[in-house]
Amino acid sequence: GVAFSYHELIMSSERIGYTNYLPDPDGVVRHIPLYILHKRLLFQAISLEMWQDINGFDLYDAKISARGVVFGETFIPADKHSFMRINYEDDEGVYKYVSFIDVLNGNFEKGTFGGKIVMIGSSAPAINDIKKIPGYKSLPGVEIHAAALSTMMNERFLNVISGTVTFL
Repeated sequence: GVAFSYHELIMSSERIGYTNYLPDPDGVVRHIPLYILHKRLLFQAISLEMWQDINGFDLYDAKISARGVVFGETFIPADKHSFMRINYEDDEGVYKYVSFIDVLNGNFEKGTFGGKIVMIGSSAPAINDIKKIPGYKSLPGVEIHAAALSTMMNERFLNVISGTVTFL
């Protein structure tokens, strides 16, 4: 099902997206579903919603196929289940963390968030949202979505090559 935890927040939002991802059988998160169909409604990943907002697109601008989705001149490759591979390359150390308590108390440098994309999430192991990613590393879920957004923003898409392709 779909759970909307904070009704007032949802009702005041211009856009919403889900934060689900499905690890592969080995427990590694390599991809995210761009879309989920639930009760005849199409929901989008939060990273895709953010990318669309930044680029001035809407769901109705999408041309969805079994190979991916096209927005204007941008093709986002995905498999037939709408899963986009996440490119984690060069993302190490690029995300700045600011404690939410520090934000609430005003203990951060002025201009910290100006002109930036801000994602709010937990990095606390107790929340149980630390997931394995390729390369024997682990990341909090919020950084997985940041990496997905970065993949789209920088158009650093990964394609899975069919097992029938042979390289010489």
